[in-house]
Amino acid sequence: MMKILLRKMTPCEFENFCACSAKAYAADLQNDEGISEQEALAQALQELKSELPQGADTPGHCLMMVANRQSGDVVGFLWYLYEFTEGVKQVFLSDILIYETERRKGFATAAKSTLARTI
Repeated sequence: MMKILLRKMTPCEFENFCACSAKAYAADLQNDEGISEQEALAQALQELKSELPQGADTPGHCLMMVANRQSGDVVGFLWYLYEFTEGVKQVFLSDILIYETERRKGFATAAKSTLARTI
């Protein structure tokens, strides 16, 4: 299995994450709701800002960079959040993205496995 490292996003990385995540979500919105690219992107950015009002430091949310442990190169990101329902801690994977040039190398599987072991 690919060896990866999960580490907290920096503020600069958070800005890049927002742009990348919003672009992908906007494409889904366009397909699902039949709205323009501009409207979809505006809606996606608004929802991200609403969901993460304190950026990468929003309580209950964990925004991590996925890095190749061998090279140290960042290969993508992972966003998960905690919720407590009737006293039971639940973890939800909100977003995972491996950069296109790094796909099909096992990074997403390794990131999810690493996450499962740490929560």
